[in-house]
Amino acid sequence: MPPTVNKSRNEGRQQERNNEDGAHNDELGTDARHPSLHEFEFLTREKGDATGTQAGLIHTLGAAQQAPIATPGVGDHLGLSQRINELFSRYAFAVHPFHCLSSTPRNRLSSRYGVTCGVLRVRVATFNVNSLRARLPVFLHWLDTAGPDVVALQEIKTVEETFPRAEIEERGYHLAIHGQKTYNGVALLSRTPMEDVVKGLPGEAFNQDARVISATINGVRIVNTYVPNGTKIGSDKFAYKLAWLEHFDEVMRQIESGPALWLGDINIAPTSDDLFEPEKKLGVVGYHPEEHVRLARLTDRGWTDVFRRDTEGPGHYTFWEYMIPNGFKRNLGWRIDHIYATPSLVDRCQDCYVDKDPRGMERPSDHTPVVVTVNPA
Repeated sequence: MPPTVNKSRNEGRQQERNNEDGAHNDELGTDARHPSLHEFEFLTREKGDATGTQAGLIHTLGAAQQAPIATPGVGDHLGLSQRINELFSRYAFAVHPFHCLSSTPRNRLSSRYGVTCGVLRVRVATFNVNSLRARLPVFLHWLDTAGPDVVALQEIKTVEETFPRAEIEERGYHLAIHGQKTYNGVALLSRTPMEDVVKGLPGEAFNQDARVISATINGVRIVNTYVPNGTKIGSDKFAYKLAWLEHFDEVMRQIESGPALWLGDINIAPTSDDLFEPEKKLGVVGYHPEEHVRLARLTDRGWTDVFRRDTEGPGHYTFWEYMIPNGFKRNLGWRIDHIYATPSLVDRCQDCYVDKDPRGMERPSDHTPVVVTVNPA
């Protein structure tokens, strides 16, 4: 049984996305994200119109396919030609994720899988899971239903040896893990191979904890961070947070000339719209002028908060404390999980939204994912 979802608060956003796509998730079946390669090959041969690219794709993926999941009853919902295009487009992502594989216009394709007329897009998400093993049912249910292509995880709270690798790899993801027992820990998941994986920051003083992992995915540098909380104003931990941000700023200067995303649990609410009752919280950890100054050093150089570029106003939160009674239902939260894009990438980013569904499940994280679609160059 999947975790229970509080649909009443979140179904509107999903319905909106489904209407835009013209296709509901249920239309393709729960496991349509992993259609069988054998089904694709059969349908193509049955129709007798496999292109050279499609035929080559069948051969290429034959040896590389990872744990396909059957898609019962799909033929009852989609026409044969459309089903071929669905399968082709999804498997094509594994080979050339940012390229138009065919000039032939496709039939209607679900943007959930990042496909528009043969041009493939990538959906990138950040999610502080607050202990991956403890939240594994919630996380896997979200992974199966949301179908992101790249995921940045924070607070996995596990070392690599105990990371639930099999459950995630069987869903078609490559993994890069920078783990830590009990606390912290970050990881990257990607449907395509990652290059130049770097764990941590330069300098021993800022690598006491597993807080940063970065990699290049399809030409885009992805920097996943779990910024220190700071705990209390005037404490050594708050001073460390400010110093950490100073050091991180210097590191980011080295990559910001190219296409890059900085995402994760940043532990800063940038404006008064990004937390409930801001008039009572100015000067507390997470909403302190010293934190804002350090964040502004990056945004002043062109790093763009892609969610705020398109969405204004209060109430759009990503974190709700457990200790506040009914805090999630009352929407007493903070927006501290962010996705920032460099000037050369920001125009390729669209449809950035907060996915509240996981927070409404049983035994959830106190955070919820933020998702953005990245278009090809």
